[in-house]
Amino acid sequence: FDVTALDKVVLLAGGTGVAPMLQCVRDVLYHNAPTKVGLLYAADTVNDLVYREKLQATAAAHDNFTLRLAVADPSGEDAWGGEVGLVTEDM
Repeated sequence: FDVTALDKVVLLAGGTGVAPMLQCVRDVLYHNAPTKVGLLYAADTVNDLVYREKLQATAAAHDNFTLRLAVADPSGEDAWGGEVGLVTEDM
């Protein structure tokens, strides 16, 4: 499977399942492919979002990578600006 041969890729990940998705993102960026990559990554709490800061920095640095974060329980996070709740079709 060559992710760089596609025009657009949408990835969904939960918890530690983000690791293989991160590899897909890295592959596209490493090869400077024009592929547009969208990642919706969800976890129970903000602290459970593995690689959150790395993903946010990568999205800020690359126009062809869009990141949406979601947590089921944002309590204790005063400045949470991501999605809240379980992953649904609306997200």
